[in-house]
Amino acid sequence: MKIHYKKLLYCFFMTFAAMAIGAYYNDFGMEKWYHNIAQPAATPPDIIFPIVWGILYAMMATSFYLVFAAENKKIQNQKINNLFLI
Repeated sequence: MKIHYKKLLYCFFMTFAAMAIGAYYNDFGMEKWYHNIAQPAATPPDIIFPIVWGILYAMMATSFYLVFAAENKKIQNQKINNLFLI
């Protein structure tokens, strides 16, 4: 399978842009209540969350690319793109 670098960069950019937007709006609420609630002893440290979410979003971007690049029809790519971004 040939790698289409423009499509790969587009998929990663769009996925991580969604992550950045979500992180921006989520940060307002997290500071106020998350650290004040009673948490179980098995709660992982805060440093684990950005690592895991980063890996998760990288896998989502990769899967988006694999589906987006698999079909060469322009109309099909547009439908896949719109569905993913929604």
